[in-house]
Amino acid sequence: MSAPVRADRERPLYLAAGPDRVFGVHTTPPGEASGVGVLMLSGGVYVLSTNRNRLFVRLARQLAGEGHHALRIDYRGVGESTGVIGGYALDDPNPLDVRAALDHLTAAGARRLVAVGSCYGARAAMHVAADEPALAAMVLFAPPVGDAGRGEAPTPDLVGDLFVDRLRTLAARRVPTLLVYGEDDNYHRDFQAASGVLGELFAPGSSLVVATLPGKAHGLQRVSTQDALLDMTVRFLSTSV
Repeated sequence: MSAPVRADRERPLYLAAGPDRVFGVHTTPPGEASGVGVLMLSGGVYVLSTNRNRLFVRLARQLAGEGHHALRIDYRGVGESTGVIGGYALDDPNPLDVRAALDHLTAAGARRLVAVGSCYGARAAMHVAADEPALAAMVLFAPPVGDAGRGEAPTPDLVGDLFVDRLRTLAARRVPTLLVYGEDDNYHRDFQAASGVLGELFAPGSSLVVATLPGKAHGLQRVSTQDALLDMTVRFLSTSV
């Protein structure tokens, strides 16, 4: 991997999202840009764009070191953004915020877009970016399988239609997509319970792949988990975009 960029490559900004303004930090590559723009979307419950232990700061600087534009945002009603976020609905996960961020990366010169999301942010990425013509890859940390509440789906009949639809869209478009769960995550249990519904989407040769980490990845509580996710993301994108 290339060396991460320094803090002086970062620029704070505000993006219009409906009547509100979404705060973001755009990290720029130091030399010739790759043409790739990466949007990072944090989890719910008012997690800031830095994510746990500044994971997204580290990831943004590493991605910029690889030549990519990187953007992380605070959802409306969170951190420095204006407005009210509401109830973190998985069937309507802040689409205006995500659209504004993707449009900013395109305006900055990104010809290919990547979405990296954690939990609620993974669902927000899937919700908006699965249909994005410029989408080149996606990395999803512990995405909830259900569409209601906190996304629990311990039985196949609770698997969300929207979750399945977004995965089908990504598979049909052959978009390289990495899903990462912790072996002890409840969402990993739910994902395994949904294997009969989702099996065909993850057959050999599919653009969708699943990886697991020891313990829990959801919530990004451990430094070792954060380091592993950063490394997996950079390596996956190095072969996908």
